[in-house]
Amino acid sequence: NRIENNVISGNQGGARLNVGPGAGVLIVESKNVVVGGLSQDSGNTITLNAEGVRVVDSESVRIAGNAIGVSFNRASGLGNTGHGIHTERSTNVEVIGGNTIAGNAGDGVAIDEGSTGVRVVGNSIGLFKTGTAAGNAGDGISVNNAIGNTIGANSIAYNRNGVRLADGKATTLSGGNRLVGAEIFGNLGAGVQVDGGAFASIGGTGSSDGNIIRNNAGGGIRIDWSAVSGAPTNHAVQGNSIGTD
Repeated sequence: NRIENNVISGNQGGARLNVGPGAGVLIVESKNVVVGGLSQDSGNTITLNAEGVRVVDSESVRIAGNAIGVSFNRASGLGNTGHGIHTERSTNVEVIGGNTIAGNAGDGVAIDEGSTGVRVVGNSIGLFKTGTAAGNAGDGISVNNAIGNTIGANSIAYNRNGVRLADGKATTLSGGNRLVGAEIFGNLGAGVQVDGGAFASIGGTGSSDGNIIRNNAGGGIRIDWSAVSGAPTNHAVQGNSIGTD
């Protein structure tokens, strides 16, 4: 199943079409779905919906090369009123290949409620194509009550927090959430906010694992107690550049 080269409740050439009451793309109890693609003409423009793409109880979904919350040329904001991308209880979801996710009223990407095996790699979150600020009002990427997900090599800027990891209680580092190879800057809160949970990895020992975390108003990395999962335990922070380019 493929969804390619569409304008979904959005804007093309400056013409506002409509504001959608639900998700622009809603994937429920499905397998092997591709939204967009890696070729130049396969991406979708997904704007002015309650959420951009929502994935529920599904597996093997790829979301690539789309403009989510911004115009087709990725130069002006037409944000969705909720999250740009939202996964719930889903596995093996890939958010890859040059999505621009910006200007949304919720999080850029929200990974929720037991989703696992989600990979968010190679995206621009909170920036127009020109590199100017287009932050999501929520977090750039949030992972809530979910483990076994990877965030890597994204540019994440001008959001509330850059990345928020909350209440994911893994039992080993290998089974926890990983944040590697990202550039995180200019966010209004922390570059990385960790609330409770256990066994998340921020950076690593590999040559490309470290994150660059700089110029965030709320600090580089903040690790706090959580009312849901209690005290944070066994998180690993290593190999990052914090406060430097």
